[in-house]
Amino acid sequence: MDYSEGIPLYSPKSITIQPGHQMLVVLPITLDIPRKHILTINSLSSVTTQEPHVCPGILDYHHHDGIPLVLANLYKHPITIKRGHTFAIAKLISLSTIASIHHVGDSSDLGLSDSPPQQNELLNQLL
Repeated sequence: MDYSEGIPLYSPKSITIQPGHQMLVVLPITLDIPRKHILTINSLSSVTTQEPHVCPGILDYHHHDGIPLVLANLYKHPITIKRGHTFAIAKLISLSTIASIHHVGDSSDLGLSDSPPQQNELLNQLL
């Protein structure tokens, strides 16, 4: 893997995502993001049909406990991710390098089914 893309994020456990569903996974990582920086979370640049799409995210210096990831299965077959498998990339970016920000949509644009209530509650707490 080319680590110039960013910091590889690994699955903390084996999980299966059913077709058309999404799942919240919180990586047990303690963060210390410097002020005037953000941590971006993205899918790997080479996603195959056996890997989930990671809904892009941004964390700032206020966030410390765990990295919340929303994983989506956009395929017609279940996807199983084994413990220790790399499935996302995190990159620390200085705010001084950002020229502009544009809204591009949200997870409802993906056509996925609703998350289970406990995941919705956790997502709301994170927002």
